[in-house]
Amino acid sequence: MLVNSIIFISNNFWTLYKFRFDIIQHLSRKGYDIHLIGEMDGYEAKLSSLNVKCHNVSFKGREINLFNEIKSIYKLLKIIRKINPLIVFNFTIKPNIYSGLICRYNKIRYVSMITGLGFFFNNSKTILKSMIKYLLKQSLQSSSIVWFTNKSDHEYFIKNKILNKQNTDIIPGAGVKNNDTKFNNIFDKKEITFLMISRLLNEKGISEYLQAAKYFYKYNKYKFLLVGKYENDKHHIKRYLLDNSIRDTYIEYIDFTDDIDELYSRASCIVLPSYREGLSTILLEAAVRKLPIITTDVPGCNDVIIDDEYGFLCEAASAQSLVDTMKLFIKSSKEELSSKVNKTYSHVTTNFSIDMILKKYDKLLDND
Repeated sequence: MLVNSIIFISNNFWTLYKFRFDIIQHLSRKGYDIHLIGEMDGYEAKLSSLNVKCHNVSFKGREINLFNEIKSIYKLLKIIRKINPLIVFNFTIKPNIYSGLICRYNKIRYVSMITGLGFFFNNSKTILKSMIKYLLKQSLQSSSIVWFTNKSDHEYFIKNKILNKQNTDIIPGAGVKNNDTKFNNIFDKKEITFLMISRLLNEKGISEYLQAAKYFYKYNKYKFLLVGKYENDKHHIKRYLLDNSIRDTYIEYIDFTDDIDELYSRASCIVLPSYREGLSTILLEAAVRKLPIITTDVPGCNDVIIDDEYGFLCEAASAQSLVDTMKLFIKSSKEELSSKVNKTYSHVTTNFSIDMILKKYDKLLDND
């Protein structure tokens, strides 16, 4: 294969399309031979315009089945050896572990990106969590650099001795563009619409959002819009809770859409009551559109909304705190909201620009 081949590995192609499109496009235009590895989910077709090669490996992100894991590792090993890349970029837990170990023992240069602690750290049993920490420590050992999306995760890895003396850096998530953004004038809207865009996972705070929508329903003057794909497994909110909220018209529910601009145009405020994030792309997108933000005071969210001067912070896993915070938003004056969104816009465009991310990739590859 070509000596300038680069591999990107993630759980699925949606994450590569949603969070890495600009990076893949940038490196492809520079003449690198780009290979993408993940579980094919239809989004590989949206990446076809970039002249990349797609490879299907089923990682089953939150499931652990010994037979399936061995099968995935073997298939991944064959693909990586065949490509013999210049460098491999690993994202999400399983690719970081599996590809990291493969690259380490085959002496292939690789970069590990920790995009959040995720389900296995936040919900796993102690034995499984200890095993994951051990495997991550082994897989990160020979990484050229370990990238984190927030300082809290970086500190966690050091405190728990997952990192040793590896070179590390903070990469601002997927980054944002601010050169073609249409600002959303919330003051032109006749009614207040709260918008939550998220996978319908329990730890995203979906239950709290539905409870808040139920509370405000009695006022008959606020809209609650929920956008996100539902999957029938133990990690997602119970289906009957969602169905009841739709039936009783507490919320308007949209399964999923890529038309993000249309969604943001309807919103008066973005809500993300997540228990923890790597770095929320939704909050970054809202910030550059100058939309007010309500979110939780947790890593990955308070990196965007630093304090109450930038937006509205509530407690995680507390419907009452979310309701109280929404009341603060409703009572806020035009001047107060303008001040918050302008500060957040300045903070995000200064510190989370996609151009900053591209320069980090270029610097890393230019040192080859």
